[in-house]
Amino acid sequence: MRQVRAQTGGLRDLCEDFVEQLGSRGVVECGQRARDIRLADSDRCLFPTFVHGPLMMLGASSCARTLRRMPEQRVSEYLRRLPLFSRLPDSELAELADRVRTKSFKRGEMIFRKDDPGTHLYMVLEGGVKIALPGEFGQEALVAIMRPGEFFGELALFDRSPRSASATALEETRAALLAGDDFLAYLESHPASFRVVLETLARTIRRLSDRVEDLIFLDVPSRVAKYLLDLVRSSGTDGNELTLTQDELAAFIGASRVSVNRVLGDLERREIISIRRRRIAIKDPDRLAKEVRF
Repeated sequence: MRQVRAQTGGLRDLCEDFVEQLGSRGVVECGQRARDIRLADSDRCLFPTFVHGPLMMLGASSCARTLRRMPEQRVSEYLRRLPLFSRLPDSELAELADRVRTKSFKRGEMIFRKDDPGTHLYMVLEGGVKIALPGEFGQEALVAIMRPGEFFGELALFDRSPRSASATALEETRAALLAGDDFLAYLESHPASFRVVLETLARTIRRLSDRVEDLIFLDVPSRVAKYLLDLVRSSGTDGNELTLTQDELAAFIGASRVSVNRVLGDLERREIISIRRRRIAIKDPDRLAKEVRF
């Protein structure tokens, strides 16, 4: 086991300690005091599964990023909003919050890649995350978009297999990370939360079944209209405005960008939707619903 000795002055702010990549275990020393850390290699950057104090991590890209430990009370407030933990007593929620770390991601930043080791559960606190299957030549099939209150990355924790898809931040995003072993131990002692996970997996299977049905029975204009309506209903956003690019829309419905661009242009000309940069606003949901023809 290697050690990193840090100057005391560099650790004055306990919000940001520094550690270089150490492998599976490391120690940060500050004077006579050592902090023990268990590290997990995930999405090509090291994350602590349990640590006394936040750390600044140095990823493989040699670009330092901050993994902050928020005050326990604030973490508890975030967790309380998640259906997975909403029924926990305050004492148990505080204990869980001590094991959770939060991380911020920039728009377009990769959270993890397909086939990476699955080490953590991710819970979206702010922003949005796209789950996608990458193609051999740079194309991708969009599987889902995760919004605040939703979690992802659980499949690899259950069967100890590599990640089945990639996850990328759609916008400025903050997520809570919980180590896989901590997550599984929590589910074993909280059957109600286990049921939330099962219900979430059931919805995912139903959604994927609907996708197969749409691909077989709907043409491209109908798939575009149906997906936009489904996304508005599930996102709960105000003003029916979606943060979505034409490439992402094309990837989700299984069509070319040219075909999707043509459909969106027609809908915009008829003032059913409006488009600006990365946003699509649904101006007339009723007319858009009539575009879905089975």
